[in-house]
Amino acid sequence: MRSAWTWWLPEISAALSVLFVLLSVLRIWRLRKETIKTGPGWLATAKIVLTMGLASLQLSSLIVLIRPPPLSIEGTLVPSAASAAASLFLICLSLIEHRRSVPPSDLSTIYLLVTGLLNAVWLAAPSTEASDRELRLARLELLAKAAVFAAESCSKADILLEKYRALPPEVKTGALGKAVFWWINPVLAEGYNNILLDHELPSIDHDISSPVLRNNIWKTWTDGQSKWLPLVLYRCLRAPFLSVIPSRLFLILFRYCQPFLIEYSIRFVGDLRLGQWEADEGFLIIVAAVVIYTGLAVSTAAYQHGLNRLQVMIRGALTGLIHGGSLATQSKAYDDGRVLTLVTTDTWTMLIELVIGILLLARQVGWLWPLPLAVIFLSSQTSRYVAQNLKGRSLRWNAATQKRITMTSAVIGSIKNIKMLGLQETTAAHISSLRDQELSAAGSFRLLMFFYNASANAVGLFTPVLTIVVFAVLAMRRGEPLQTTTAFPTISILLLITQPANMISTYVPRAIATYASFERIQDYLSVRAEDHRATSEEGSDLAISLKNFTVPSEQGGKKPLEDVSIDIPRRSVAILSGPVGAGKTVLARAILGEVAPAEGTIALATKKIAYCSQIPWLPGRSIKDVIHGLPDAGPTDESWYKTVVQACCLTEDLDLLLDGDQTIVGARGANLSGGQRQRVALARAIYQRCEIAILDDTFSGLDGKTEDQITKNLFGPAGLFRELGTTVLWITNSSMRRLSVLASYGIKEHGAWDALRSKTEQIAKLIHHDTDDSGELEAARKSLVPQPRPQATTDARNDLRRKNGDLSLYSTGYAIFNTFPQYWLKWWTDDAGDHIVLWTVGYFLLYFGAWVSTCGGMWTTTMRIAPKSGSVLHQRLVTTVTGATLYFFSTTDPGAILNRFGQDIQLVDRQLSTALGTLAAQTTKTIMQALFLFVVQPWLALSLPFCAGIVFVVQKVYLRTSRQLRVIELETKAAVYSSLLETEQGLETIRAFGWEQEAAEENVRALENSQRPYYLLFCLQRWLNIVLDLLVAGIAVLAISFAVALKGTTTGGEIGIALVVILSTNTTLLRLVASWTDLEISLGAIARLKSAETDIPREERPMDELVLATEWPSVGGVEFRDVTAAYSENAVALRSFTFTVKPGQTVVVCGRTGSGKSSLLLSLLRLLDVKSGSILVDGVDISRVYRETIRGRCFVTVTQDPFILPDATLRFNLDPSESISTEALIAVLEKVGLKSHFSTESGGTESSPTHEFLDKSLSALPTLSGGQAQLLSIARAVVHASVLSSPDAPGNIRYSDTVLKPIVLLDEITSSLDAGTEAAVYQIIQESFIDKGHTVIMVTHKLGTFMQNLRPGKDTVVFMKDGRLDRVEDPSHITVPTGARILPDDDLLSTS
Repeated sequence: MRSAWTWWLPEISAALSVLFVLLSVLRIWRLRKETIKTGPGWLATAKIVLTMGLASLQLSSLIVLIRPPPLSIEGTLVPSAASAAASLFLICLSLIEHRRSVPPSDLSTIYLLVTGLLNAVWLAAPSTEASDRELRLARLELLAKAAVFAAESCSKADILLEKYRALPPEVKTGALGKAVFWWINPVLAEGYNNILLDHELPSIDHDISSPVLRNNIWKTWTDGQSKWLPLVLYRCLRAPFLSVIPSRLFLILFRYCQPFLIEYSIRFVGDLRLGQWEADEGFLIIVAAVVIYTGLAVSTAAYQHGLNRLQVMIRGALTGLIHGGSLATQSKAYDDGRVLTLVTTDTWTMLIELVIGILLLARQVGWLWPLPLAVIFLSSQTSRYVAQNLKGRSLRWNAATQKRITMTSAVIGSIKNIKMLGLQETTAAHISSLRDQELSAAGSFRLLMFFYNASANAVGLFTPVLTIVVFAVLAMRRGEPLQTTTAFPTISILLLITQPANMISTYVPRAIATYASFERIQDYLSVRAEDHRATSEEGSDLAISLKNFTVPSEQGGKKPLEDVSIDIPRRSVAILSGPVGAGKTVLARAILGEVAPAEGTIALATKKIAYCSQIPWLPGRSIKDVIHGLPDAGPTDESWYKTVVQACCLTEDLDLLLDGDQTIVGARGANLSGGQRQRVALARAIYQRCEIAILDDTFSGLDGKTEDQITKNLFGPAGLFRELGTTVLWITNSSMRRLSVLASYGIKEHGAWDALRSKTEQIAKLIHHDTDDSGELEAARKSLVPQPRPQATTDARNDLRRKNGDLSLYSTGYAIFNTFPQYWLKWWTDDAGDHIVLWTVGYFLLYFGAWVSTCGGMWTTTMRIAPKSGSVLHQRLVTTVTGATLYFFSTTDPGAILNRFGQDIQLVDRQLSTALGTLAAQTTKTIMQALFLFVVQPWLALSLPFCAGIVFVVQKVYLRTSRQLRVIELETKAAVYSSLLETEQGLETIRAFGWEQEAAEENVRALENSQRPYYLLFCLQRWLNIVLDLLVAGIAVLAISFAVALKGTTTGGEIGIALVVILSTNTTLLRLVASWTDLEISLGAIARLKSAETDIPREERPMDELVLATEWPSVGGVEFRDVTAAYSENAVALRSFTFTVKPGQTVVVCGRTGSGKSSLLLSLLRLLDVKSGSILVDGVDISRVYRETIRGRCFVTVTQDPFILPDATLRFNLDPSESISTEALIAVLEKVGLKSHFSTESGGTESSPTHEFLDKSLSALPTLSGGQAQLLSIARAVVHASVLSSPDAPGNIRYSDTVLKPIVLLDEITSSLDAGTEAAVYQIIQESFIDKGHTVIMVTHKLGTFMQNLRPGKDTVVFMKDGRLDRVEDPSHITVPTGARILPDDDLLSTS
């Protein structure tokens, strides 16, 4: 006779068999149209043989049952028949699944596993009664199911057809393999034995791939429905959001089964009477423990994995959405919405848990169940205060972080100019000050979070105290002692209640912070750029037509363009000229659709335009790839490519580069000279063969000969633009047939060249003098050959040197005070009811000690360690990066550098302190819990070596692989950052060429490469989680098994302690794994920040600095003594250069592009290493002087590309040292002609100016044109010279008590200026530098109006060729033609 519960096992098995038959029919019907996916192999044969064997065995059992006389008891016929039928369907399903599906059959494996476990339980039950034949048949059936289960679970990866072998390993794994993350074992093995590389990582499945996510989110965003971002995400990812619900419900079920298990275990152990079904009841408790703890481990892993997949999908979707938005409007934010998964999927389930817990608590303590809610309500008031104040503080912190990173990005992008200007230390100090502001904003946020966390911890710690104490006091008044059957189940329920209550409170600030991020993203995405351009009517002769076109003003000032009308015929060339700030570039941007009109219309023959911006946008790829355009921009035409390269005079440049056109151009073209950057951008424009081209001052950086040659190649009778029939709008200083001259915000003159050349002085600027008819390119460009090393591989190797984490802080007080109360409660329940005051006060003090320890740890880590470590690490990083060599910046992806300032610093700020404190507390708590388990159940000590061995092996394998994945994830994320930055910087060019789709595909590729390690890292964490959870499950089952088997040796209180500790151990291990992971990420960030100090090459090297005289330099004499300078061993830039510059002399350095002019300046500024010879300034060898001293004190430099920091104030851009008065700055602005631009357009008037604009950020002031930006750079040079030359001026830095005479270096400063502004600039140079006795060294491609400023007999003109001194001429010996040296009209592309 069977016991009641074992009798139902066959019935349950029968029901499962019937369900399997129904589902298998549906599955077979669904697979009928699938293609064959596997080839031949032994596995198919094995499955057929084993499934047929199982079917034969079950049919034999059925026949035996129905033959008279029956061998089985009544009621087993139906289960046997159902099992036999299921086995027949299993044969068909196994065959079809094997051939037509990629993973193993989930339906078959789950059915075999569940029914096999039911058979095993039936066989093992103590009270099972059956005949020997029936038992033998049951055992054979169990073995057969195990064999079929093993065969069905085998992977089919080796026999898949070729087209399916590249599928992700997770897709090729069955449900059970996914449940325990079996598929990630090969990644673990590879990571443990070898170095993981990003291209070797397995792919991720289709549902979380970046192209799918981007398309889905963009389609949802633009479908015309609600634009509320959380709702858009839910609509886009509805299925993943809902898919986590079943696993979460199972998790709740298994969690709340634990109090029942604790209660019945205590009752069973405490009841010493021997009953008829005692053995069966004990066996049932063990089975229940196996089911509950195993189910808890699996459901937790499944739920967390579902959340992780959702997090990865949100990250991919939001990144794609932001990048897509950046193609429609300028991108200034990057958020991944990380916390959304927790907010939207957890809150409602936490409420369910809370309700269930309250119902179970009422069952234990009766009407006292509202007490925990009272504590939770009091804590919620803190949450309410947090909700009211946290958003503002979070926004301030985020804004401060964004401001710092934006400034850092600008500095990294302009590092060469910063070093030339001697602003290295100044900009570093400015970034550090922004960091201080950020930490100040973070401090107020952290303080609020500290009080919030202290309140939340009070809920979890004091709720059990209040409930148990009140219940015990009331029980004592009734004359009843506190019972173990009440105390420990109540504690377990309270633990389950306070956890969701705490989580709900925890998600309040997270939800607020997330929503604040969403608001920023949503505001950014809501501003879409509209294209107001129309397409010309078919048959129209006009390529570009503007009618009464007016551009609205900025900041309430003058309109950049007003009532402009221009018609440009097809196949014609129009030159656009005008003074600085007249609106030339604004007009070009209007044609590109980047400027919306206030009035008027614009019509174009085509919206695809070849555009060369004033500052060329060159993504960090090879020269050939840049010319070809973005990847996937179109097929490669090698013949046309060679033609274009030759037309742009790039052939000689490429021949001198070791890697030729495969040389990486670097960030923003940093590895190329100014002229080379312009020619590469021009080649790209020509290569695309567009119908319209806009060239914005494209030839400003070229010498006369090169410009003439390119002009012939493009505009001559056989020119490429004539061949292509391209309409060209040329904003230039050269000449052509049609010309529009822009005056003050409108068209001044418009017509043919011959009619206009004598009407305005703007035309004078178009006449230039060729300075050199021969020369070769600068060999120093070979230094640009070295390619960036694989950063992920290097970092992975370096990261593997750190074998173990460093944990020096142990919160033993918290662990003891938090765990010991369980043992105190056991003593209390063992007491007969006396000493109630001792027990209650002691119980309270223990938990109070835990709360104080927790708060102390939080204060130490959050308010002291985090700010200090973040400040010190950032300061070291800023100093290291700004002090790095130019070679480092030319060979390193700027996204990787910015990643250090962005993600790594934020990990230290936002994660390190919390992870450190949590890990220390949870580690010591785990140790204490283990000790208590061994004390109350000594037999568990036998499992200690086994458990210790598992933990040791697991952590060793896990840490080595996870570190590498983390490094790869961070480095691939840098590529995503770079993609976003490149899109933002080149937005106008991308839109002009119509490359939005190509830019999107490139971002998708970068994001996909980043998503793989990101997702695998999550899966690895879940693997670790389930391994530890299953280990805890094994310990729990062992504890219960020992208590059942050794009944009478263990008290109810001891088993209560054990199970309550195990209940909290799951949570402890979960937090331990999370904090361990977070700490590893943070320590990895710290390791990378620390390695930056040692790995990044520094400009300054240890040396004995020469003690300088306080008045150096006093006269400004420069002497080059046989100087040979080089970028590298094989890249010589200057060759045996000998020349002397006399004090007060003006030297003009000329030569064609690449002749060594800029290298001469770089060698003076010690940006180029002198290999032999020496350079002396006032008799001092500058090789013995620190670079910052040379650049900031010895020289005043104006660079070719104007350097401004848009997010810094105008005052900082003018006077970074903030050394002179406001009146002096205003006077300098007035001298360069920029005062009216800022003052009258920023609230002041000519009669009543205001100076408040000096303290506004440059981005908040009216936009500067390229020429105006150069004027601002000249103004900064005037201020710098004033600071050095006038030590007695108010507020000036006093280098000495005598007047210093810094040498002025000017590098192509007038290439972007009109004739009138150029003359004004030369006048400023004359008054501010030359007349005051400064030595001036000026680099230029062209000799023009400045020749009249040179003093015959004193000043000189130096011609360079191939890095050598070619000749030196007195100005009186050089004749500048009075007429215009331009191409004859018959060589020009005529209008059609």
